[in-house]
Amino acid sequence: MKKLKSLLLILFISFSVHAEPVKERTLLLEDVHLEDISIKGRLQNWTIQKFCIDGQAYLIILGISGINSIAPSFKEGKPEQCRPIDNHDISR
Repeated sequence: MKKLKSLLLILFISFSVHAEPVKERTLLLEDVHLEDISIKGRLQNWTIQKFCIDGQAYLIILGISGINSIAPSFKEGKPEQCRPIDNHDISR
């Protein structure tokens, strides 16, 4: 009986921890976009866009039908760190 109470307590705690709604945030494309990379093949072309989100560079692979893949960017075998472009300073 004691084990059952402990198990129920653990289940209650685990569900209550994950019960909070996920906070949504919006990022402006101009603030996180770093560069475009085009790959051209005989049969198909791809566009890879590099973005900086929370100090980590990500690659978004675009195909004919939209986004095909999102992956972290690596440089010299390590996750690529980045700084978002501050377009507000550029416009001044």
